[in-house]
Amino acid sequence: MRFVYAGTPDSRERLVGGMMDSMKESKLMRWVPGKMVELFKSRFTAIPGHLIVIAEADPTRRGGVDSVAAACGIMQIFQLLGWERGLGMLWDTERIIQNEVFFSRIGVREREAFVGILHIGYFDKAPRGRSRTPAEKKWTVYEGREAKTI
Repeated sequence: MRFVYAGTPDSRERLVGGMMDSMKESKLMRWVPGKMVELFKSRFTAIPGHLIVIAEADPTRRGGVDSVAAACGIMQIFQLLGWERGLGMLWDTERIIQNEVFFSRIGVREREAFVGILHIGYFDKAPRGRSRTPAEKKWTVYEGREAKTI
């Protein structure tokens, strides 16, 4: 597992440039107005830090799946710890940036997988919480022969 941090103005600009180059590969982007593209570019460049998470992804071994799962767990824990310190984060795995153009720009190597980017910044006001599905609706009890939903 590797972490790549873009926190200087220059590194943030290069990262966002890589994201933009990757997005240009998408057929969807030709429908996005130029002003929207520039807004996207300026907003993401202004974010104080970006943490790229890359995991081992050997398709011949179970370890690749385990490594990606572990990276996701670390990202979630990092978000929770950051929240306690007043940091807001957005976990980005947009399909529009998931291509070889972007992967080569951020240095994903052979037998590695891009897990996501945590865009890290401060917030003035905490966002309002969303309603969540109660755990009881997601919980199933296995009783030997068949699973029963509670």
